Amino acid sequence: MSEVFISYAHEDSKTADSIVAVFKELGIKYFRDVKDIEWGNSIRKEVRGALERSTAILVILSPASIKSQWVSYEVGFGRALHRRVLPFLTHPSIDVPGYMGNPRHISEIPKMREYLKDNPLPEFAEIPKTRIDLVSPQNASKIIRLMPELLAEMQCDVKGEGNELVGEFRIIPNRRVASSNTKKRFSYFEDEHEDLKNKIDYLEQFGLVYDVTTGNAPTYRMKEEFADWLREIVLK
Repeated sequence: MSEVFISYAHEDSKTADSIVAVFKELGIKYFRDVKDIEWGNSIRKEVRGALERSTAILVILSPASIKSQWVSYEVGFGRALHRRVLPFLTHPSIDVPGYMGNPRHISEIPKMREYLKDNPLPEFAEIPKTRIDLVSPQNASKIIRLMPELLAEMQCDVKGEGNELVGEFRIIPNRRVASSNTKKRFSYFEDEHEDLKNKIDYLEQFGLVYDVTTGNAPTYRMKEEFADWLREIVLK
């Protein structure tokens, strides 16, 4: 049986406990960090493996989780794998972030139990990888292997609501550095992606992005074919 990945901020542990109780009652297998990541193991590696095994991601949305970089990373990576996103709101007034798309949400435990009881989640089905027409399948696979987290974030950006016309991005040291954009661009941060500049150089070597820098921040534009591939890619 496939797992349901529970994505949450630790401030919402009591809500996660209530959801886990429902999963146990209904016999739903799940991944939760405090249960499944052993002391000393790589959190990022364990999270990626669990998302690859999962059918869906249940995201507990609260003021704390909306600010959490881990939650946005997990959802972005999961969506890159085409996993189903199940938002659970800790309060009905909370807005579902745009990077999740526009999924139906639930905000009450009894309604969640009723839904899952009547609508069993599907078993995991492998989705074949697509390829980039600009490079060989072998090189496309190598790109996926070398930078899955960056590709997941890029995909989340290009698929975001209102981002159809956005094709440029900037490389910025960290989120504390102000970026005065007069034009809508994506931003990727060096302290969040190891060896980021070399990864972008690697994409540039294959002609997938090209340098359009005019100011201080390195700025690149995605080739249209690369952006289309990002919208379809299945990362493994």
